[in-house]
Amino acid sequence: MDKQVETKQPLGVTVLGRINLFVFGAGSFLLSLLFYVSNNSASTESLLEELSKYFPEGSVNAAQLKSIFVIHMVIAAFFAVTGFGLIRKKGWARKATLYFSFFAVVMIFMAAAMNTAFISQAMVQIIYPAILIIYFTNKNVEHYFVSSKINKTDNDAEAANSEVEKP
Repeated sequence: MDKQVETKQPLGVTVLGRINLFVFGAGSFLLSLLFYVSNNSASTESLLEELSKYFPEGSVNAAQLKSIFVIHMVIAAFFAVTGFGLIRKKGWARKATLYFSFFAVVMIFMAAAMNTAFISQAMVQIIYPAILIIYFTNKNVEHYFVSSKINKTDNDAEAANSEVEKP
């Protein structure tokens, strides 16, 4: 007898999972890749000029900018993978999202502490990780992910028992 109870996916898991997958994941990755492979010196120069406003003590050069895009693509890939995992009800995706969000909050605070010009930006940048932390630490959402693990364990045990019972 199948005693698995299928719980309906919370709307927030669907929305935040898709935002991670499509906006911060695939969309960000493609945009960073576009900038990385772009040979348009005018757009690179204007981007470097804009960055120099935020880093007046030392400007960012083109090689450093390419490195920034590579790092951004890695982070975007992480968002895409965890977003897909959230949609597929994977507990590891919830945990990875939480750990990364806590890490992001710490890094944002450190950046603001090291350069007070970033405080106003930090207030905006902290909103999405804070939403992720608050939402995915909610007991109902946590139970949604834990129940999938319990159901999988129960199903594995039932499958093992049915194998033993077969003559």
